[in-house]
Amino acid sequence: MQHIAALKEWKQEYACSWAPANSQLYALASEYDKRTEEFDQVHCLDRVNGVAIPRTSTEISLCSHNAQQVREELEQNAERAGFDKSQLREAINHLRGRK
Repeated sequence: MQHIAALKEWKQEYACSWAPANSQLYALASEYDKRTEEFDQVHCLDRVNGVAIPRTSTEISLCSHNAQQVREELEQNAERAGFDKSQLREAINHLRGRK
């Protein structure tokens, strides 16, 4: 029984789904994911589990440039809403499962 209690405690502490404290920040992170994936779907020929994967140097360049432009735009939106760039980057990374 002690192991089960410890497992439940661990799960509550570490395995819960993450969401930023502010839904506006989460919305910006979600928008980044949505817009970059939509662009990638149009410009990349390769897919892994339905996700567009840039393989050629042209695809990589196009997708990287788009991601940078979208991120910069959303960072400005985040700053106008009272967040800093690092908070948006953290939200994007958590949303994507990279902590």
